Amino acid sequence: ECVGLIMKRVVFTPPDLKNVSPDLKAAVDAIPEPRIVIQPKPGHWTPNKEWPVEHWRELIGNLLDDYNVIEVGEESVFKDLKSPRFHRFAGKTNLTEFACIISKATLFLGAPSSGMHFAGAFNIPASIVFGGYESPAGYRYKLKNTFYNPVPCAPCWLTTPCPFDHKCLRGIEPARVIDGVRASMKSISPAPEDG
Repeated sequence: ECVGLIMKRVVFTPPDLKNVSPDLKAAVDAIPEPRIVIQPKPGHWTPNKEWPVEHWRELIGNLLDDYNVIEVGEESVFKDLKSPRFHRFAGKTNLTEFACIISKATLFLGAPSSGMHFAGAFNIPASIVFGGYESPAGYRYKLKNTFYNPVPCAPCWLTTPCPFDHKCLRGIEPARVIDGVRASMKSISPAPEDG
């Protein structure tokens, strides 16, 4: 990307989900649609993909008015969040179960990470907060929104802590993501039911 190479499209084969626990499948199926699956923590490879937790809180607080939100990933960022529409699976699944939950999403929302790749493999629409670690250029998934902040140091590809306090991520305001996700949800799902 940095030197101008154009990569051919890579299509991932979705993992086989036949060995996923029927209890997990039933638990996810019991959550009314539309379902937004979020992965706030993208993994331990780099700290430079993590959108600020306070931004996530504002976003989720807004989305819970109308949508069921399912948190996935290695660990929960919102252990104290209580809402009948917030469903915590983070830290409770293996990789195949993680993939299964994403396969049942109406929309996936997270950083460029394994969740984004699984959403792509299952053809699930996704909204991705890229920040500035890497550019959205070259990804040909079913991306409904890409939130990228092209600060002068982006893309940085840093695996060490950011020397600029994650200016690229902090510059992506929650209101921008809220508007983008809501517009995407209107285009891919029927109006949410009350309750």
